[in-house]
Amino acid sequence: MSATSFDLEAVEPFITFDLKRFRFTDDLDVIAGLDSRPNLLKLSPTEFEHLVRQLFVAMGAEASTTIPSRAGAVDAVATSKNLFFGGVCLIQAKRWTSVAGLEAVHALGGVMAGHNATTGVLVTTSWFGRATQAQIASSEGGLSEPRYSSAIAEP
Repeated sequence: MSATSFDLEAVEPFITFDLKRFRFTDDLDVIAGLDSRPNLLKLSPTEFEHLVRQLFVAMGAEASTTIPSRAGAVDAVATSKNLFFGGVCLIQAKRWTSVAGLEAVHALGGVMAGHNATTGVLVTTSWFGRATQAQIASSEGGLSEPRYSSAIAEP
């Protein structure tokens, strides 16, 4: 507490995230090995997951890649202590050449609910089908419109 209103000091909010339920792997620096126009489809699935994690770190989040699993687990977990946009973000990184269907969005939603995640992000080298876009547009929170990046992958 400050003695007077002229002596006010900002108080940093503190948030701690319980990430013990996730199993993380050692970081891999994929960006260092890329040239200026990489074909992301030539990366292994593990390399793609680490690349996506590095992008979240570059955006200011703390992120870790999870140990690979075929059980539908998340590929990476990012956290941010930002008061308004923070929380736990579960990341699915899918290096696909065909449509990202409705089942991928449903799977991410289920994993988010299971982990009480604030946000879920599906990052893919492919595109979202019409049914997926319609589901996202009609959802009641938690999902937002897909955003596309040009030149994500070269054919």
